[in-house]
Amino acid sequence: MLPPFLLAIFLATGLHPWPEAEAFASALLAVDDETALQFSSDFGRLAPPAPPAAVLRPSSPDDIADLLRLASSSSRPFAVAARGHGHSIRGQALVPGGVVVDMAALGRGGHSRINVSASPAYVDAGGEQLWIDVLLATLEHGLTPRSWTDYLHLTVGGTLSNAGVSGQAFRHGPQISNVHEVDIITGKHQASKTVP
Repeated sequence: MLPPFLLAIFLATGLHPWPEAEAFASALLAVDDETALQFSSDFGRLAPPAPPAAVLRPSSPDDIADLLRLASSSSRPFAVAARGHGHSIRGQALVPGGVVVDMAALGRGGHSRINVSASPAYVDAGGEQLWIDVLLATLEHGLTPRSWTDYLHLTVGGTLSNAGVSGQAFRHGPQISNVHEVDIITGKHQASKTVP
C-alpha cells in the first residue's frame, strides 16, 4: 500500500503510480511524525519549526530525479528541499508540507562516494559528503583539497551552495572557484556541468 502522502499526490494529480512506486515509497520515503520532527528544524534554529510531509532517503541520484519529476509534473506541485547534515540556518533546508531529501542517505550503506585521483590530481565527491571525510580520503594519496571549510563536519554541497569561503580563500579562492564539474539533478535528466 502506498503511504498516504504519495497516494494523495496520485489522487490529486491524476497521475498513475509508476510500477515501482510502492517499493520506492516503502523503502525510501518516510512519512511518520518522528522523522518529520527530526527534519523540521535546522542548526541555526532561527526559523520556526516546519515539519515536512515526508522525508526521502534516496539510494541514488535517480531516486531524487524521480521525486523532482513527480513534484514538477503534479497538477499540485509540492516543494522539495535538500538537507545534508542539518547545519544550514534560516530555514534553507526546511520545506513545510513538502518533501525533504535526506542527502546523507546517499553516503550510507557502505559505498563510498569519494573517489580520489592522484594523477591528474582531483577528487570526485558526492554533495552529501563531509569535508572531514574528503580530507581524510585525499590525505591517503598525499593530497588535500585546495580550499575547504574551517569547520570540517559540513557537507560539500552545503558549503558550495554558499560559495565556500574559508581561511584558504585568500590564497586559492573560495571552494566554488576550485570546482571543475558539478552534477545537477533537475528531474528531467541528470547533467554534468563543467564550471569555467
